[in-house]
Amino acid sequence: MLDPAQTVLSMRGVSKAFDDNLVIENADLDVLEGETLAIIGPSGCGKSVALRMLIGLMWPDEGKVFYRGRPLDEMSDDQLAEVRREVSYVFQEDALFDSMTVLENVTYAMVEHTKSTDEEMVARAWECLELVGLGKKERPQILEQMPAELSGGMRRRVSLARAVALVPRVILYDEPMGGLDPANCRRIADMVANMQAQYDLTSVVVTHHLPSVWHVADRVAMMHEKRFHWIAPTEEFRQIDDPIVEAFVSTEIKPPEEWVG
Repeated sequence: MLDPAQTVLSMRGVSKAFDDNLVIENADLDVLEGETLAIIGPSGCGKSVALRMLIGLMWPDEGKVFYRGRPLDEMSDDQLAEVRREVSYVFQEDALFDSMTVLENVTYAMVEHTKSTDEEMVARAWECLELVGLGKKERPQILEQMPAELSGGMRRRVSLARAVALVPRVILYDEPMGGLDPANCRRIADMVANMQAQYDLTSVVVTHHLPSVWHVADRVAMMHEKRFHWIAPTEEFRQIDDPIVEAFVSTEIKPPEEWVG
């Protein structure tokens, strides 16, 4: 349930440069409890950099990033580790461990952070894989398979299963539909929406795939000139009367009728 009174993640006055290339400048952003926020914008505009800074995988050169009102850069290592147990990150290109089986990939965080038995971990792995359409009926041997044996879409689905293994409070998705065909884009978007509903999550989705944005997002933040220039509820965003927004949206594939809702 969206709670505008509760800010989960935020950045204030954040700037980030790589050598002489200023990528983000004086950016502000709030992520609200229970929402799915989509971050969009042209390639190379800093979307993924902003996402990584929200969880401390990168640090701003200036400004502050907060988790539930607490600045990340003032946390101890233990406090930051606790935040990262609550916030799951789905990387571009799925980032599965190629030397591990699907079971080992999905339960990796459970091994690191819980005292679950082998039986409990196997049961939880099946629960998570069922959620992404890779349960026992669909893929009875999948726990023993290696990532190299899976298609790109299946690897992405396994990465989503891994993301919810510890029942996070927040999930950050970095281009979850990147490189997938339209059918798999729709499948992943549906799974993002289903996980949001089932676990009452707060989610941030960086994506170029606008049909998925219209399908899953409560609000949209568009990066322009190194900051979040437009932030609005999804339907309001689609009606923004600005040539830059209109030009960006018009270059993308229009959402099929069944995706709009």
